[in-house]
Amino acid sequence: MGTFVEDANLVTATVAGRALTCRHCDGTRFGVRRIKLNTSGAEFFGFAWANRESLGFICDGCGCIEEFLEGVIETFRA
Repeated sequence: MGTFVEDANLVTATVAGRALTCRHCDGTRFGVRRIKLNTSGAEFFGFAWANRESLGFICDGCGCIEEFLEGVIETFRA
């Protein structure tokens, strides 16, 4: 479909050896973005930059976003 992410930036992925598919539309192509896992304490004291990050996988078919910590998912160019 190519509606949510530029085709050149799309990936497929596996988690624990199984193909990642969108739980809403069964899509298999995703855009990837880093997402901050904000905590209120770090925000309050001005240390939001120190919060951990996850990888957000945006389904190219429907736009659903799934989050994973780095190291648990493997990506491949679509």
